[in-house]
Amino acid sequence: MPQAESDRFVEALRERGTPVEYLLVEDEGHAFDNPANATDLYRAAERFLAEHLGVPARG
Repeated sequence: MPQAESDRFVEALRERGTPVEYLLVEDEGHAFDNPANATDLYRAAERFLAEHLGVPARG
């Protein structure tokens, strides 16, 4: 999805009061290839799961 479409999607969700964590990494393309950026993505996923499914985050 192009960034402009993602921006609009996130904006619409926030306007409805839906909390959104939006990860935008300037040095990445469609996938996360840099290991440090991938780690940030996985940590965000862990936070999401901990909040919404009750799965404890490890870090």
